[in-house]
Amino acid sequence: MTNKYLERYAYTDQQIFAECDADLNMIIVIPARVESALLSTLQSILDADPPKKSYEVLVVFNHPLGEKTNLKVENERLFQEGLEWLKEHSIKHIHFIKAFNL
Repeated sequence: MTNKYLERYAYTDQQIFAECDADLNMIIVIPARVESALLSTLQSILDADPPKKSYEVLVVFNHPLGEKTNLKVENERLFQEGLEWLKEHSIKHIHFIKAFNL
């Protein structure tokens, strides 16, 4: 039986290559569609008292197939800006997922 939802929306390419901790306790998922305040949101997570057990943050950058070109460009720019921020801060438990043109 074919699942039409999975055919349309499932990603087959792996986007996160890091292993998660064995004691992973929490996953925070943040949908991001042209989110100009994203980096301050991520910084506030880092500045908060960390949980006692391991956690991961998944930021899912997304926009629909029919999104306006200028918003697609801005979303891509914010994605790249976020990747640079992660690289500069050497953060291993925050991951960005690109889910464009769904």
